[in-house]
Amino acid sequence: MGIIATAKHYVNNEQEHDRLNHSVIIDERTAWELYYQPFMAAVEAGVLSVMCSFNKVNGVFACENNETLNTILKGKMGFKGFVMSDWLAAHSTKESALHGLDQEMPGPIYFGDALKAAVESGDVPQSVLNGMVHRILYSMFMIGIFDRPQTGEFTANVTSDAHYAVARKAAAASTVLLKNERQVLPINEKNVTTIAVLGDGALDPVVWGGGSGYVPIAHVVSALEGIRARVANTTIKVVHAGTKPFSEAVAVAESADIALVFTGVSATEELDRKNLSLPADDDALIKVVAAVNPRTVAIVTSPGAFLMPWADEVPVIIAALMPGEQFGHSITDVLFGDVNPSARLPITLPNKENEVGFTQSQYPGIELETNYTEGLFIGYRWYDQFNITPKFAFGHGLSYTTFQYDKVAGFLDENSEKREEIAILVNITNTGSVAGAEVAQLYLGYPDSAEEPPKVLRGIRKVFLQPGESVEVKFNMTNQSLLIWDVESHDWTVVPGDYKVMVGASSRDIRLVGSFKVDENKKIEDIDF
Repeated sequence: MGIIATAKHYVNNEQEHDRLNHSVIIDERTAWELYYQPFMAAVEAGVLSVMCSFNKVNGVFACENNETLNTILKGKMGFKGFVMSDWLAAHSTKESALHGLDQEMPGPIYFGDALKAAVESGDVPQSVLNGMVHRILYSMFMIGIFDRPQTGEFTANVTSDAHYAVARKAAAASTVLLKNERQVLPINEKNVTTIAVLGDGALDPVVWGGGSGYVPIAHVVSALEGIRARVANTTIKVVHAGTKPFSEAVAVAESADIALVFTGVSATEELDRKNLSLPADDDALIKVVAAVNPRTVAIVTSPGAFLMPWADEVPVIIAALMPGEQFGHSITDVLFGDVNPSARLPITLPNKENEVGFTQSQYPGIELETNYTEGLFIGYRWYDQFNITPKFAFGHGLSYTTFQYDKVAGFLDENSEKREEIAILVNITNTGSVAGAEVAQLYLGYPDSAEEPPKVLRGIRKVFLQPGESVEVKFNMTNQSLLIWDVESHDWTVVPGDYKVMVGASSRDIRLVGSFKVDENKKIEDIDF
């Protein structure tokens, strides 16, 4: 299609507060094992552009950081494409050019005439400029920009029914069913006469962020619109009430067979969220509705983690994350069981504000320095390390069916010439009454000497099964799967010792456990499953 994908923001742009000035202080091992990982994967996948971030990394701006751009990204990672700056994230001419920036955006302040003068004066060698131009042209040639002249208009409306269908399918597939007590969902049309659709979020859903996270959309399908369209040819009555006054919502909820409460929170660049709370009125609405209707469903759209002070009071909770323009249709597909939810949480949902922060992490920093003192212990790794039970665990997600794990087996793969690859086989069966997909997750536990978190995700397999159907799921682990970063050799290494393999449905729902050993010659042995 002639489109260059850009991986961003490189690197350690984890906060927006003082993003133009603050410096991230991070150790080498943490950087390699956590924060370089997404960019390593993007480079391996063939990404042709990387955008450097606003912040400093260990005291040096990311867009003129020789260590992160030249030594690591273009050197050790082998990135062949070009580095562009975030908008106005360049701070120099000579240092940026020499230290890895190839393109300044959105316009020439430090490059352009200033770069030309630097080359002519000898401050920036011609060979450096040639390299910058080569990387940009290489990327353009790689995706065929010069082979396929552009004939369209940037302002053309290219939406279509096919695009809407993709947006709807993707949103439904990414909807996470967190809780479903008493099998309130899916909605059985035969047993429902009235549906209460409650909250301002049912009419005006949060489906995007601000700044670069904003997407102009001609029409967003609201939840109320989607649900009414779904039952248009039935006798089911759909009644709506906004967030306030609560009395109106309560009256509607009391007379309904099921109450659907919609809420959400957004985020924007340049500002961090002040807290993880949902709107206070929405929290209160969910509580009062749950008190009068035992079949209350709370549906939350959010760009990240959120708090649920009412979690124990409602039987059903759905995390729709950032669902996009077809939200009303996609959430209706899930609510009525036209789509069996199979998404899993890509984050951990906490019990309270600053649950992690009271131990080691540092935000928003001290004197414009944000020190990543938590090291490797972030997300589910922190909860495991300190034995804290989260509200909902990383990798968690329910289905309208159930799955059984059994017959785990592990052996050295005969197809591996060096016999350094373990094949781990797990039998998964759909033990429920409807078809659905299970997302099996493999976690690795390292020897104590490695000083790693108790478990680290090392594999994901998604399988779709009919009722009663079984399938053998295969995970492959090589020595590369065992690697940790060694700060003495400044390279990856394998630590000898006893390893634990855990397979389950989330980071806190481990179904099967096995083990193996790595000897002093870094060979895998003593496999026990």
